[in-house]
Order: sequence, then structure tokens, then C-alpha cells
Amino acid sequence: MTRDDPLFRAAGQIHRRLNRYTLCQVDAYLCAAGRLMDVQLLTGLAWRRIEKARRHGWHLAAHALRAELSTAVRSLQAEVGRFLAVGDIQARETPPPPTLRSIVEELAQLRAEFEHVEIRAKQRSDGAAARATAAGMVVVARTEAIELEGVALGPFAIGLHVTRLDSRVDSDCFNCVALDPNPASANEEVTHPHVQSNSLCAGDASAAITQALRQGRINDAFCLVRSVLQTYNPHSPYVALDAWSGSPCPDCGRSVGSESLYYCEACGNDYCDDCIGSCDLCDQSACSGCLERDPMSGQRCCPGCRHTCDHCHRVVDADSFDEATGLCPECAPEPDEQEQQKEDDDNDVTDPQLQPLISENNDHEQPQPGSEPQPDAEPDPQPTPMPIALPFEPAPA
Repeated sequence: MTRDDPLFRAAGQIHRRLNRYTLCQVDAYLCAAGRLMDVQLLTGLAWRRIEKARRHGWHLAAHALRAELSTAVRSLQAEVGRFLAVGDIQARETPPPPTLRSIVEELAQLRAEFEHVEIRAKQRSDGAAARATAAGMVVVARTEAIELEGVALGPFAIGLHVTRLDSRVDSDCFNCVALDPNPASANEEVTHPHVQSNSLCAGDASAAITQALRQGRINDAFCLVRSVLQTYNPHSPYVALDAWSGSPCPDCGRSVGSESLYYCEACGNDYCDDCIGSCDLCDQSACSGCLERDPMSGQRCCPGCRHTCDHCHRVVDADSFDEATGLCPECAPEPDEQEQQKEDDDNDVTDPQLQPLISENNDHEQPQPGSEPQPDAEPDPQPTPMPIALPFEPAPA
């Protein structure tokens, strides 16, 4: 490998950034020491406030400030532990920074491990010349076609973004781009059970990838990413392989196979087993959006088995609803109240045909003992007869 080889230039960029990251990690020791000093100052300030209160005779105030001092001392104790832990970790776990030679050897081994390895760099115009800048340098290695449990996912391009090493050294420095994508039907951004939007979820391999990058073992980091792509973990996929070509649930969005979909007779859509239920009254299958629960009876009701109370406007199951009044059992009147209301309504209604019978019955009523006799009603006046005109006067007798 010559100095003009793009892999050699990439090795130089990776070497500088890993060393810079290592120096930044050393600063964690100084940061822990700074936090320790800040908490120590707060502890001294709390003690001085107690002393001032005692000098002025404010014994109650001095006693109340003891809680503040205790809190400061506990914080100081915690910071001391953190400071010592950072020092021990750096002394025990921080590896020596990789050399340029070791990184060049790693990239040469990477070229032997993968059939296709290339260095991509953005081009920008700087005056009259165009040159590659480190800002866009990416080391790319292509995998062979990947198939998991009968699902063809195609080859992937694993890209190490060199500039990301400035701020982090973990699996997020890699992108995994599907070259012949076969995305999940539920989400087109998921091109692999563990890849979404070109970002890899390394799972249990995250710690190993981080350790390999910190030690400058670039080839090992690429191989670890490839092993994640070639392995399926059914416990943490973005989309499960058994639902890769299935239909998404309209409620939760989870992609499931056709044999795991259930029909909602209320809205006419298919739902997964977690989002489907049944009506407690008619046993009709319905989704969670079409079922509503009666808060009093606890029954889950489909649209055909529930009503709304006209008074309190709550959901009422059909078995408890009073269709005559349109009310729920709590708002409907009691039976005695209904009978009294019916009697009142009957008294308010007067039938003209019953008046003569009522008057006739009153005329034949006998006075009760001890009651004063009532005067007889005056008879109706008789009509006055009209005089008859005779043609002659009768002769005197």
C-alpha cells in the first residue's frame, strides 16, 4: 500500500481522530475533579452559614441548616466515588492509542476480507483545484447477498464515517445501506430486521464494536457489523421476519401475516390479535376503537349493543338501557314515581261525556249521618204556556 492509496489517506484520518478521541477521554478525569471541587465548595459554604447563625445566637436557624450540610456532604461523598471510579477505569481499561502503522494494516486486512472496499470522499472546490476533504470520507465495504429465514434482503454497503469518530466511537459511526432493498411492507425505512433508516441496531454486539474501534481494530469492527447483518435476533427486531411481507394493523401499525389478522364486523377492517376483541353482549368481533365500555356495568359493547343516555350522556349497554324513557338505570325514575306521574296525568284529563253521569250520581247521594241537610235544589222553571186566541167569546152562562 503506497501513500497515494486512498486507504492510506483514510488510515491517516482515522488515526488522528482516534487519538483525538482518546485525549478527550482523558479529560473526563479532569471533569470529575472539577465537579468534586464544586461540591466541596458547597459543603464549606453550608458549614460557614451554620457558624454564622451560631455566632448571632440563631440556634433554631443553625439547627435547620444541618439538613443542608448533610445533603452537601452526601453529594461530596458521591462525587469522591465517581472521581475514584474514573481514575480506575482510565488506568485499567483505556488502551494505548493505535498507531498509524496498525491502522494501515487493519485496512489492508479489510480489503482482503471483503471483495469490494472503497473510499468515498466529498469533493469541494478550493480555489482552482478540487480536492477530497476529510469532512466526507467514508470507508465502504460491501457484503454478499443476505438471506434470513427465507427472506431475501440483498447485499449491504457497510460505511464507516470517519468524521463521526470525533464525537463518538461506537456502532453509530456505521451506516448500513441496502443495495438491492427488500423493505418490510409495514415500514419502507426498515431494510433489515435490525436496520432502520440505514442505522444499525447492534444489540449485544455494541460493546464489542466500540472496543474494536477504540483499539483501532477497524477490520474487526467491520466483521462484527457484518455478523449482525447475517444474524436474526427475534427478541429485538424493528419488524419481525414472520411479518415481513404481512399487512400492517390499522391500530398499532404492527405488520402481521394474513393468518394473524381478525375481521372487525363493526368497521370492516382487519386487526392483529392485540387490537381485536368481542362484544360482551352479542359476541361480535370488534376492534378496540369500535368497542366502548359501560362504566357502570363494565360491559364492552359494539355500536349495535350500546346507547347513550339522554340525561347524563354516558354509554349504556343495551340490556340496561330503558328505551321507553331513553335513560340509563341511574337517571330513569323509580316505578312509584312513574305511577304517581301517570295518576296526575289522568286527573288532568276531563271527559265531557262523563259529566252528566257524575251530576246524576250526585243527585241521588244520601246525606251522611251527622252532616247538615243540604237544601233541595230548586226545580227547573217550567215554560209559560202561550195563550190561544179564540174566534169568538163564549156566551155567559
